[in-house]
Amino acid sequence: MNVGSPRPRGARSGASVVLCTYNGARFLAEQLESLLAQSRLPAQIVIADDASSDETPAMVESFAERARAEGIEVVLRLRQANLGYIANFSDALRLATAEVVFLCDQDDVWHPDKLRDVLARFDDDPELSLAFTDARLVDGDGRSLEHSLFTAIELRPAQWAAIDAGAAFPVLLERAVVTGATAACRRWVVDKALPVPAGWIHDEWLATVAAMFGHIAAIHMPLIDYRQHGGNQIGIARRTFRARFGDLFRPRNALLGRAVERMAGLADRFGSDPAAPAAFRDLLARRLAHYRERVTIGTRPRPGRWPLIYAEWRRGAYARYGNGLSSVVRDILRKD
Repeated sequence: MNVGSPRPRGARSGASVVLCTYNGARFLAEQLESLLAQSRLPAQIVIADDASSDETPAMVESFAERARAEGIEVVLRLRQANLGYIANFSDALRLATAEVVFLCDQDDVWHPDKLRDVLARFDDDPELSLAFTDARLVDGDGRSLEHSLFTAIELRPAQWAAIDAGAAFPVLLERAVVTGATAACRRWVVDKALPVPAGWIHDEWLATVAAMFGHIAAIHMPLIDYRQHGGNQIGIARRTFRARFGDLFRPRNALLGRAVERMAGLADRFGSDPAAPAAFRDLLARRLAHYRERVTIGTRPRPGRWPLIYAEWRRGAYARYGNGLSSVVRDILRKD
């Protein structure tokens, strides 16, 4: 169910690029050049600087002049006080006016056909609410790390199949999938999603709202270089077997509590919205109840957990709303 007004198939969508910066001078020039090197230029670029103390403000002001000379509308917000990453992005998103809104990170590099290829998906599918792409992972010097973003996030084949079949919402309730630096969404998704509730990162929230009220698509080709370095606000790292094994014993109630906060925020906003499919609202309510029960389980000594764990297992909650047997084992072994 799409709450926006679908465009006719084949109609060309305009694009707004929303770029947020903060002390990004080390890598910013490459990203700015890649925006002007696009085979299809955006209609608008919104740049919101979050009170940088380096050369970033001067760099974006100089870039704005060049972009305007190319016929691109540029909106600059040079803040005097720091808002923080999520608040800065949320505020910048409100300034985007084009039909399709692209999120852009300061330290990446867009491949020349990124904007063209993603817009083509929106033009071909008027019901598409959000698209996200694979990325080539590179180090601070731009050298390939020999694996892609989609490989690094390690989704199960069944999860990819669900996303590719247009059934992404249950997957996104399970875990973060969409990396904002690769994402673009319809403008109505921004209107529907803002403000971002507590506990959520803006890109995860946009993707979840887009999947709840429309459908999202994964584009299985790398269209940016996604830079991994010590200064990343948010990055990707592949997990070792040792780290995974250690997770079985790690305290989980804080993590589960954050998941409850996120799902409760989603339920408070949209749990009674008739525009959302009833099946999605029911799934959200049941998953939220399961996670609240798992928080309760974590407050019990291990012998006292068994009846609660068994009851959740008997009703199939671990299989439907958790990670099956691995979640059972975690609830038995974890130290909270």
